[in-house]
Amino acid sequence: HMFAAAGLVVINKTDLLPYVDFDVDACAGYARALNPGVNILPVSATTGEGLSEWYDWIAVTAKRPRIGHMSQASVDKTKVPE
Repeated sequence: HMFAAAGLVVINKTDLLPYVDFDVDACAGYARALNPGVNILPVSATTGEGLSEWYDWIAVTAKRPRIGHMSQASVDKTKVPE
């Protein structure tokens, strides 16, 4: 399940919540049942709600080392000669 490995669940289009049958708290509960440490972030591009927090999360996460990640420079050095 994708939520089991997720670091963040973005719930988008929250400006439409008054018009749809969607329970943000229930969704967050389901995600946390699979991954207790997952961050839940409601966002709306229309109202701007949560966008700065999302951008901050992306910036911080992008700086973290990733398991199994190699920079492009490292990949280029590992090319097999023809």
